[in-house]
Amino acid sequence: MNKNFALRISHSCLMSFNTMKPRSGDLAVVINFLQEAAINSFPNGSNVSEDNVYCLMEAADLFQLSAIRTVCCHYLSSTLNSSNCLSVYVRAKLRRYHDLAHMAFRYALQNFDKGLVRWLKYDEASREDHQDSLISKLNLNLVPMPILVSCKTDHLLSNSKFLSRVDKAITDILSERYDSGDIKKLYSSSKKTHWKHRYGAEQEVILALGGESNGRALGSVECFTLGFDTWRCVIPSLIQENGEFVDTRVIPTMQHPRLYPAVATRDYEVFVAGGYNVSSLLNSVEYYSLQSHVWTTLTPLPVSLQGAGAQFVDGCLYIVGGAGQTGYEKRVWIYEENQNCWQEATPMTTHRGFLGVACILGTLFALGGLGQYLGTLFDSYSGPQIKGRYSTLTNEWSYMSQMSVPRSDFGITLGFRRIYCLGGHDGIHYLNTVEKYNPHTNRWHCVNAMQVRRFGVTAGTVHVPVIKEEPI
Repeated sequence: MNKNFALRISHSCLMSFNTMKPRSGDLAVVINFLQEAAINSFPNGSNVSEDNVYCLMEAADLFQLSAIRTVCCHYLSSTLNSSNCLSVYVRAKLRRYHDLAHMAFRYALQNFDKGLVRWLKYDEASREDHQDSLISKLNLNLVPMPILVSCKTDHLLSNSKFLSRVDKAITDILSERYDSGDIKKLYSSSKKTHWKHRYGAEQEVILALGGESNGRALGSVECFTLGFDTWRCVIPSLIQENGEFVDTRVIPTMQHPRLYPAVATRDYEVFVAGGYNVSSLLNSVEYYSLQSHVWTTLTPLPVSLQGAGAQFVDGCLYIVGGAGQTGYEKRVWIYEENQNCWQEATPMTTHRGFLGVACILGTLFALGGLGQYLGTLFDSYSGPQIKGRYSTLTNEWSYMSQMSVPRSDFGITLGFRRIYCLGGHDGIHYLNTVEKYNPHTNRWHCVNAMQVRRFGVTAGTVHVPVIKEEPI
């Protein structure tokens, strides 16, 4: 039924619209009907499959069915593997599903060896000519030793120039280990800085940035990740597959101490915009690169803001709401990276500040915060419902589920496929509590608290390479 439904939408209905040419009001009614019918046909994505997902994506784009688009993106992101990551990437790029395409691209990078072999095996005869050129893109010194050894026994690679490169890489790695002249010193070195790091995975790291403590603005940064028993002011540069941290670096402080800034992350970078330094509002923007390990200044915001939300949606940096010189904002700003400037986007329906913003596959979530109505805490179980979900497909804001605990001035980040809310204020107390939201079950859960009660805190998630522990 569901596959036929998608096909009827994408072909028969298109022909009907082309011949009937309905009025805009009639078209809106039809689209709303299709949206409801599609949601009823695919509750919670339970009926979406590999056979119908691309038909559904076509129908969702044609009729702007944002709910179905979200279901398809969740299905594809949760079923990514080495055999479909490239096709998902291509389809997502063609349909401008930038977040899904980026996720598939990163998966392909982290599983390049498996994806390459599967791609070659799919049609060995026609793709054999591309084998050497593709394999030449691999830095074999970064490939774990067991994978290198397994390549020597793969019949697909038995006649390629690749084997000679594998032999050379194995020789280089063993030579570096055992011919260094001081093996005891090599093994006793805790940092192993002269080893070549070989990894094929990454681990997410959550950062807490800035805030206020004892009446002063903070520029310091705290870090938490799997394997840490507490929050720390150092960040691991490499992590062993068994959880051991090979090397750590002290996280540099921000150029401008600030509370209430807007923060967003992209791969190995954290962007911080606006805020307050106890004496004045800020419009300055800076970002931290995990690779360069420094903070860099960007073009300032058009207005000085505190308490705004920030997030990357479909590859673009969004700054949402906040409190300016004249009160709470409902405007939304987009950073045009190529032109190094800021542009206005579709505003929120409510003036709102000190909120948290998160993005999941092209959908923007605005959580918590304060409004102009008697300082009411938004998105709490006792507060008024507001439209806090924004779809880039329809450019509209819609209602979403409420938080389990009312709070404002808190940090928010996406980690381990969950939305994390850190610290803030509940109208009475400063908080160090942390809770996470599961978008698939629409439920909130409590997690470990931070060491320090942080008000006006921000948070971000970055990735750290994971290297495989090899026998020596």
